[in-house]
Amino acid sequence: MGTIKKLVFEDVVYQTADVFRALGNPARLQILQLLLESKSATCGTIVKRLPLAQSTVSKHLLELKKVALVSIKTEGKKTIYSLIPENLDYIKNFLSTQIDISKKQSLDVALLLNKSNQKSKSTKLKANPSLKKENYIFSHLNLKKENK
Repeated sequence: MGTIKKLVFEDVVYQTADVFRALGNPARLQILQLLLESKSATCGTIVKRLPLAQSTVSKHLLELKKVALVSIKTEGKKTIYSLIPENLDYIKNFLSTQIDISKKQSLDVALLLNKSNQKSKSTKLKANPSLKKENYIFSHLNLKKENK
């Protein structure tokens, strides 16, 4: 029998994964975009702008609230949803850090490749001028002879 390996990560990694999982739904991304444009909105306002039922929008807003991207404020019978800027900044910083790391790694790889290409160019063997091209013609291949 095989053993099960349990992965244990820092809490922040699990929280970040939950946020990205929540943002993995196109409807939630659209809701996020609408809230970015208007700063705050009621569920009814969002429903008017999306081709989704009110109950569906409510469920998506609840998922965004669970991962602390959306805050809820009640004014009488209205529930007003708005984004939590600090948590959006966290996501932005996380992504920009990962992109910067990736760019640095790509740059390091490019520099290494450039160095290895320069070394290989300097160690290339020179063609022997005493060898004739005719020595390398294979009659079974349909190769055209070059004229000099």
